[in-house]
Amino acid sequence: MGKLVDLAGQRFGKWLVLSKGESDSKGARWNCKCECGTKRLVRSDGLREGKSKSCGCTREGNVIHGHNRNSGRSPTYQSWRHMLRRCDDPNHRQYHLYGGRGVSVCEAWRDFSRFLLDMGERPEGRTLDRIDSNGNYDPGNCRWSTPKEQANNMSRNRIIEYNGRKQTMSQWADELGIKYVTLNCRMHRGWSVERALKTK
Repeated sequence: MGKLVDLAGQRFGKWLVLSKGESDSKGARWNCKCECGTKRLVRSDGLREGKSKSCGCTREGNVIHGHNRNSGRSPTYQSWRHMLRRCDDPNHRQYHLYGGRGVSVCEAWRDFSRFLLDMGERPEGRTLDRIDSNGNYDPGNCRWSTPKEQANNMSRNRIIEYNGRKQTMSQWADELGIKYVTLNCRMHRGWSVERALKTK
């Protein structure tokens, strides 16, 4: 038997070899971690000969950790697919607001497993939101937001500055106890910011 080659720290496909594992009758096995977070023992020949490149999380048509099911796709998976379509598909009804104006998806997030690892499961009642509405979809610029948070973050929102603070019209209305439609109407009529915000 030849000398064992230490594979710890090496990458094989989506596998990162963490350490030497317990061997079996067929040879050496290694503790590996897939990019999606799954950990598993993988045999040396599987890694070195390319027989095993991942835990199976991204095989075409395969179940992706329960998210791409025959009975339907999970909310997290749907958010990921819609994100890609908005940026990549010129026929998508919202393409002009995303891909059409230069918004793109980072290369890592074209793999659902990596998106899931970075963002986690989509919480109930929340949707995928970019913190900088002019920025791209990447780990540093995305969060799961409530509809209200997302509405306040839209690029077309009107920002009002008053007493050195900037907020959307909706945020000012909430803070001051004014109905949004009332505040919006006042601004469209040409009221000054101070009058619009201070009039009860």
